[in-house]
Amino acid sequence: MKKVILATLGLISCTSTTYNGKMSDHFDGKKFFNPEIDNNKSFFTFLKWQFTRDPKKWPEFIEDIKPVKPVISPEKTTITFVNHATVLIQTAGLNILTDPIFSERAGPTSWLGAKRVRRPGVSIEDLPSIDVVLISHNHYDHLDIDSLKKIEKKFHPLVLVPLGDKKWLEYAGLARVEEMDWEQIIKLDTVTISFEKSIHWSGRGLFDKYNSLWGSYVIRSSQKKIYFAGDTAYGGQFKKIQEKYGDFDISLLPIGAYEPRWFMKEHHMNPQEAIQAAIDLNSKFNIGIHFGTFNLTDESIDDPENNLKLNLKNKAIEFKVPKNGESFLFDELTSKI
Repeated sequence: MKKVILATLGLISCTSTTYNGKMSDHFDGKKFFNPEIDNNKSFFTFLKWQFTRDPKKWPEFIEDIKPVKPVISPEKTTITFVNHATVLIQTAGLNILTDPIFSERAGPTSWLGAKRVRRPGVSIEDLPSIDVVLISHNHYDHLDIDSLKKIEKKFHPLVLVPLGDKKWLEYAGLARVEEMDWEQIIKLDTVTISFEKSIHWSGRGLFDKYNSLWGSYVIRSSQKKIYFAGDTAYGGQFKKIQEKYGDFDISLLPIGAYEPRWFMKEHHMNPQEAIQAAIDLNSKFNIGIHFGTFNLTDESIDDPENNLKLNLKNKAIEFKVPKNGESFLFDELTSKI
């Protein structure tokens, strides 16, 4: 199996276009980087993980999801967990979808990549009219071209992507794409969306690592202040974001794809770190994402939820692990459901 994986990797060669923008504190003129840490692991380090890993077994498929129509309540902010890092955010009359993936695999083809073990909790057909799509970075489980094509055909939304990723979407035929740098802001009616720092990386092939940016989003409406972390390691960015924007009503924080720690710690938070991120953000209500749909790393399918619950004991923090398709409604004055 490992030989098949490595042979397949050798065949993958995506277009390696480098972003041609101004140098900054996170772009050296050729590559993007994390100012806080250097997490650019070598291919040989990746091979070490592949040949020494001891992954826990996942089920082939779990028949526990019956796709539902999301709850719609215009007078309230509604959060619906679709699957993985795909979340429907409805606030102040705007329908926002994060990192949409509805495909059977998270990979470059229909036969290569991690295969889903659960259905999406909401189908594309049952989504409300999507106004905005937020892309946190270009890894296949977060930027899925087939899903975006279907969403474009049905809704024609505005799609916000990190610097360097616009080319992927324009090539796929998406019409309204805007690139975002860290601390860049866009205003849509009464909703303001800001792109902020995360600690991660980018790449869709062997030759385009760090060619585009990655990040998180802050969504501020007349109803709520919401944070979508995308993919990230734990670091000082959460406290800085809280200092900049104040306390958050709702935070969507990744809790999966974190083992083994020697390889994943600089890329993905574990549940304990997700709890600390919620504390740093001073977030009233927190929802776990990035778990239970695609087998990407070495922990079991149940480890993220179990470890989160274990580490939440004796902590006065609201942190829910949602089921695919589960909706949370929030009134205007409180983050209580």
